[in-house]
Parts: sequence; structure tokens; C-alpha cells
Amino acid sequence: GGTPQKNYLVELGLPANRVFHGYNAVENSHFARGADEARQADVRMRAERKLPPRYFLAVARFTEKKNLGGLIEAYGSLNGEVPDLVIVGDGPLRAELEKQIADLNLAERIHLPGPIGYHDLPTYYGLAAAFIHASTTEQWGLVVNEAMAAGIPVAVSDRCGCAEDLVKKGVNGQTFSPHHLGEIAAALKWLASLNAAELLTAGKASAEIIDQWSPQKFAAGLIHAIAAAKKAAPARIGWIDQALVKLLMRRQEQA
Repeated sequence: GGTPQKNYLVELGLPANRVFHGYNAVENSHFARGADEARQADVRMRAERKLPPRYFLAVARFTEKKNLGGLIEAYGSLNGEVPDLVIVGDGPLRAELEKQIADLNLAERIHLPGPIGYHDLPTYYGLAAAFIHASTTEQWGLVVNEAMAAGIPVAVSDRCGCAEDLVKKGVNGQTFSPHHLGEIAAALKWLASLNAAELLTAGKASAEIIDQWSPQKFAAGLIHAIAAAKKAAPARIGWIDQALVKLLMRRQEQA
């Protein structure tokens, strides 16, 4: 995936020169093109999809690790200081989240349009002021790639594997601890503090960063990995390992 994933593999003993980046990529052009088309038809698109004139976006499956309950609670603590929140997705926690939204009297400001197909997703990204992803654990977080390809600023949980490589603090976004509601709220307030020109600049930075994490990078990383594997001599198995394998084979035969 990226830097933290490579560091982990090196800690496990894999030589650094045999680890290559690029695994986590999306079709950047699909989201960039769709977002631009949506912005060009802004008024019509918002009316058709019943989207607020200004909103932050989250895209996630409604499960525990996505921490949507925490996001909603942090959002509610801001008492209307930030734009509306649109949460795209669905899942087993939908009823629970709907109740939380109702209990916090946020039904007018938090919108749950349900699951959105791949073809229409770029519209939701493109019309959003910014994107937030609050997962408590995430191997990478491809929705962050999608948002950045659409050219919008991002606020991303520091538990997401993509955060270290994709989020440049104060440039295209912010990171935060998903376990501290105050940090989630602060990230939302930072996004809300950006004026139109600053949003545009941060969104452009997102697009430029994610352009370096494209399907082409995936392909290049794969090619380099194959070349490195071809050059590497087959690992020799020591006599202790050979004896252990034979022992295990005998036990399997006897089982």
C-alpha cells in the first residue's frame, strides 16, 4: 500500500529493496471527470439528488469500525457551526444511526441517501465542500483516494493506512484520532473555516497528490516486484527447517 505498510513488512524481515508501493489505487480519472461534470451542472445535480447547497461528505459501510456514530456525535457537538453532513452508504447499523440522528435533533442537517452506485459516486464527491473518514481501523481507505481524485479536501482518521502518504496537514487536509470526539470536531471546524479559494487550493492539492497513487503506479509496482523476484535466488531451507517439515508431514499422515 504505502509507507506504513512497507515499514511493517520490513520489521517482519522482508528486505526493503523487495517491497514496492502502489497496491491501493482507484480509477482516478473516473472520479475526476465525474466530479467536474457535476460541478458544471451544480444547480441541476443538487436538485435531482436533493443535496444541500453546502455539505461535508462521508462514504462508508454502516459498521462499527467506520465510527459513524462517533462522527455524528462530534458533528452534533458543533451546534450548527459547520455545513450539513451527507453520509453515503448502508449496513447493519443504519437503524441505530437513524435513531442517534433523531435523538440529537439532526435530521434536518444529516442526510442518509443510502448506497450510491459507482457511476453516480463522483457527483456526490464533486458537489461536496470536503470529505471526512472517521474509521477506528482501516487497512488503507480507498474512499479517501476517490475523494482526492474528485479534487476536494479531506479529514482522515490517523488509524487509516492511507493517512501518512495521502494527507498533508494544512495542505490538502487534516488527520485526527477517531477515539477523541474533540479531534473529530476540530477537523470538521478546520474544514468549515476554509473559504472558497482555500477549498479550491486544498482540493487541487488533493488531486495532485492522488495522481501519484494511480493504477499506473500499481502496475509499475507489480512489474518491479516481479523483476525483483526473478533476480532473487530461491531461499535455501536449513536442516532444522527440513526436519521440522518432515515431522509435520509424518504427523499429518498419521492423523
